[in-house]
Amino acid sequence: MAQGTYGAGRYQSLRRTGHVLSRMAPLVSFGLWAVGLGLFLDQSRDLISDAQFTWGERRVMAAIAVVTGGSWLLAGWVVAKLFRAAADMIDVLADLGDSSQRTGDLLERHVIPLLGRIATDLERNSPLQEGANFANPQRMDSMPASRRRDPNTSPAGR
Repeated sequence: MAQGTYGAGRYQSLRRTGHVLSRMAPLVSFGLWAVGLGLFLDQSRDLISDAQFTWGERRVMAAIAVVTGGSWLLAGWVVAKLFRAAADMIDVLADLGDSSQRTGDLLERHVIPLLGRIATDLERNSPLQEGANFANPQRMDSMPASRRRDPNTSPAGR
């Protein structure tokens, strides 16, 4: 994959979903506000009519209508915030996927070859190549006594 094309197509549908959610937030908020306005007008119809209600009855009906309309307005605001938060979370997940892809690419292109070069240099400059062959115990006699290990003792016993 070319270096500049990380986010080009892999998570576009996920990013588009987040963008749609973000764009839908005001519409959902307006829809809930319209429902609240409808319920407010339904409950305040008696206040507007020519019916003879007392002062206290009118106050109670007005309070109920305002609370109903205001609660739907608040619900619309909260749902819009939730839609925007969900859109941001989806965008973060898409960014996380891109960053993990870049991390894997970094490991494949730079770190693993570097570790291979380090291992090759260590094998080339290793003092064990002086004739020590641990797979062939007969050749261990050519090793210096300080480098020999007794096969009957455990490494923890040292």
